[in-house]
Amino acid sequence: MDNLNYNPYKAVIFDVDGTIWNSSKEVAESWALTLSQIAGRPYEMTPQMLASVMGLAMDEIAKRLVPSSLGGLKREEIMARLMEGENSYLRLHPGRFFEGISEAIPEIAQSYPVYILSNCQSGYIEAMLSNASFAPCIKRHLCFGDDNLDKAENLAILIKEEKLEKALYIGDTLHDEEETHKAGLPFVHASYGFGKAKAPEAVALGPSDFPNIVRIILG
Repeated sequence: MDNLNYNPYKAVIFDVDGTIWNSSKEVAESWALTLSQIAGRPYEMTPQMLASVMGLAMDEIAKRLVPSSLGGLKREEIMARLMEGENSYLRLHPGRFFEGISEAIPEIAQSYPVYILSNCQSGYIEAMLSNASFAPCIKRHLCFGDDNLDKAENLAILIKEEKLEKALYIGDTLHDEEETHKAGLPFVHASYGFGKAKAPEAVALGPSDFPNIVRIILG
């Protein structure tokens, strides 16, 4: 990169749901469609139900929202169908990107590598990026569905494999904060998202706050 201010050893790592976009409405629509097909009858799934579990690992979401059996299928099989349907649905019916995120990420990427790390299934981040103008700015992404590891473990993997000397994580829930601090990184709370935080290193009222916060923390 030609930018003399670019530092490849300091990085910004983003969460997805509640931080980059809100797809709870579209995910609920896709789940209701898939569950209705499996059950052979109308099946309700609301955005509120999905929003209540955003940020959790997929196995925990399954325990809370997916029946143990339906239409002759077990929970694991149902979940696989749901994830496949969700990824396909979101490519055609994307979630709502938070105002300012499409400008904030490219601005940050001028100075630091930008990564995405989420507790979602494999293919979800790709579906989101297929509708994102800032997709070329993302150096790499990693998720629970790739390796069945929690955020703290995946953050550690990212730091090691990308040879990062300093990084911060931007997310919206207490779980994000706990996992970030477990990994030894500073946490920036996207307070406009789905959850709260206890002791974040910084709080963003909106995505437009991110570039300045990043400069302060990473230097």
